[in-house]
Amino acid sequence: MGTESEARVPFRRRNCSNRFQQRWNKHKASATVAPGKLNITQKKQKKKTTKGGRITVKAVVTVPTTPGPSANPIPNPQQAILPVSLPRRLERPAPCRITPALPEGLEDTPISFIRDTFAECGLPFLFALTQTKITLPEPNTVPMGAGGNLPAYVSVALPKDNPPDYVLAVYAPQSVSVTVLPIHDLVLVAHCLRLPAYTPPPYPIPPDHIATRQFCIPHPPTWKPLSQYLYTHRQDVLLSALCGMTPMGAFSAIPHCSDTPPFQLPYERLLEVSRELYRKVPTPRLLQSLATTQGLWKNAVALGIEDDGLWEVLQVAWTVLITSVQPMTEGIIDPDMFPGPESSSSKTP
Repeated sequence: MGTESEARVPFRRRNCSNRFQQRWNKHKASATVAPGKLNITQKKQKKKTTKGGRITVKAVVTVPTTPGPSANPIPNPQQAILPVSLPRRLERPAPCRITPALPEGLEDTPISFIRDTFAECGLPFLFALTQTKITLPEPNTVPMGAGGNLPAYVSVALPKDNPPDYVLAVYAPQSVSVTVLPIHDLVLVAHCLRLPAYTPPPYPIPPDHIATRQFCIPHPPTWKPLSQYLYTHRQDVLLSALCGMTPMGAFSAIPHCSDTPPFQLPYERLLEVSRELYRKVPTPRLLQSLATTQGLWKNAVALGIEDDGLWEVLQVAWTVLITSVQPMTEGIIDPDMFPGPESSSSKTP
């Protein structure tokens, strides 16, 4: 029993890796693939100057007031205009010079090929996560993990196809709140170059259980939409999650791959999307969307995610949200960020 338990997680990992290895071997053997076609380099990022570090927008908030000694004790909420300081842009850090530790059998596979495979075939893996049922244990009934405050493994009902490798215990620094979510090891290794350290449990895991992995990130609430993007590479879905609605025509429904051309949004279209958000979304929700976008950006930086499609969405979302919050502020949008046939640095929102 103990030997079978110890082999459960590695066996699933080998099964998942074999799928990708078979796909890679088939791809290499294809006569239609020109030699060197998969030696894909990261898209060159155009150096742009930043017009100032931060901007200040005016946020209208509702402030509750304490009722005075009158016959009507009901509080009378009032609105106040408060300045909010925000960065003009969400900067993309320099590329990580870290080689990911790929599973056995995939060591020689280009990392871009693995990411593109998730873009093309990631939905079944994402669906498997929704079919994984986690049962949290009672306190003091299972061994604790390395941190001493999380269980080392949890009871799960796993799907038949594409079962996850372990459960992430997602939490923020100096936080006591933990969210548990299943995950496939390969999606993390292929996308996150700065993964937190992980040590598998040294003891056998009971049947129908999988290990937990402590996962400390700056902003846990945005891990779910971020991880969904890593499985599907759907830019339109991620932009909708960040903006609270789907701006028409900003991104297509085709998954982003390593050979996808760089995204270009004409300047006038950028303003149209911003005005659409300004008209349809209340200001408090826009401010919350800004906080969500900044939180996901912090996670991407901390984990070393270098996917070009993800960073295109972050740049577009941040720019249109800031413009929609303060549509008459001059100089918020840098036209060089989104080149178009009519872009000009003299234009203002």
